[in-house]
Amino acid sequence: MQHRHGKTLVVGRPTASTTDGWYRLGAALRVEGDARLEAHQAEIWFSLPAEHAGTFALPDCSDCFLLGLLYFAMRNGYDIRLEGAVSTQLAVNLPNEIMPIMCAYRPCLRPVCVSAAETRDFQGGSGVGTGFSGGVDSFYTIFSNIKEPVRPRDKITHLFFFNVGTNGLGRSVEELALVRTKFLRRYEALRTAADLIGLPFIPVDSNVHSFLPDNIASDITICNAAAVHFLRKGIGLYFTSSNGYDYTELLRFLTHTHSAARIDMAMVEHVLCQWLSDGTLKIVPYGTNRKRLEKTQAIADYRPAQLRLNVCNSVNTLEKNCSVCSKCRRSMLELELLGKLDLFREAFDIDMYRKRFKSRDFAELLYPPPEHKNPFLNDARNYARAHGIDVVNQCTWMDRFCAQMHQTWVYRFLKAISLLDAVKKLIGRK
Repeated sequence: MQHRHGKTLVVGRPTASTTDGWYRLGAALRVEGDARLEAHQAEIWFSLPAEHAGTFALPDCSDCFLLGLLYFAMRNGYDIRLEGAVSTQLAVNLPNEIMPIMCAYRPCLRPVCVSAAETRDFQGGSGVGTGFSGGVDSFYTIFSNIKEPVRPRDKITHLFFFNVGTNGLGRSVEELALVRTKFLRRYEALRTAADLIGLPFIPVDSNVHSFLPDNIASDITICNAAAVHFLRKGIGLYFTSSNGYDYTELLRFLTHTHSAARIDMAMVEHVLCQWLSDGTLKIVPYGTNRKRLEKTQAIADYRPAQLRLNVCNSVNTLEKNCSVCSKCRRSMLELELLGKLDLFREAFDIDMYRKRFKSRDFAELLYPPPEHKNPFLNDARNYARAHGIDVVNQCTWMDRFCAQMHQTWVYRFLKAISLLDAVKKLIGRK
């Protein structure tokens, strides 16, 4: 059931413009009721290089704005009224399927009233797209699809790089500028790999990340869908790369994780995507039948991945992996176990990793947390055992001791009373 709230987010009709070689489709925003938007939230927009606008952009469709603002509205209690047209099927799916799924997964969300000046059936394109972020899941989708598409018409024809939150949040004009710089530098870095893959690689900019009340994980599925709908004139099928969990791990996570701790909306992406689609645009999850380690193994000899694998989640990192954050280290650990890490010297600082972190990460294999808390580490541990890899002799006794302590009440207690950093410094661990 949709509930009417005391404030309404009004989304103006789409307006198109071209500046400095970039086509931009935007909609002015205003609020009716007792609320206000920040200065940098006066408009929502999507943009791509002007030479691609005629192929992909549908200037009279407001679907991308509706999806880009949906989580923001549900989190903050705004009804949405669009002065433009939205897809008939999306208008039906929102109250009946999309919002109920989102609310069931994240209880902090509430259904909102959505109305549009017009609903209609929009045309779809013949292209097949996927996002290319340079991550393991992204590379696996491309490699696997090109190698063996389910049907010839399902073979990927275009790669896209979205600026919808994964490059950082834009909660001020200054942050938006920094995020755009990061987005453009990452795009340029990935072009080398895209050239080797041999597919068109198109950047799609936006300010959707200006409307993220929580972190990006909570809204990434909807944000990506918003960008896909912006491209709907040229795309009929779009593959989203799963987040590294297979179906068993997804179900285990949902079973063991309290609703208040469910943040990553991608955990229900395989359910949401069918309702984020319509008759002429299908959004399909890809790779949910494979674990992250299996995907890493599949792309380990793929030259584009060796050159430009980008898994980093450090907010301060631009186009290169920091080789220090948890995702960088997890990927290098897996590649080390596979005997392929040295092939990725252009992507990671391997010598630094082996000097500072390899012993620690190998020690964690001996004392992993429960599977539902870290399936990636448990998969790596199982792989090491199955292949007779000597983990014990590749880590120091101190690292083994610390890894064991991580799973005890002592570690949690020190962390709770803010003494963990002091203890790490005392024993020489940074």
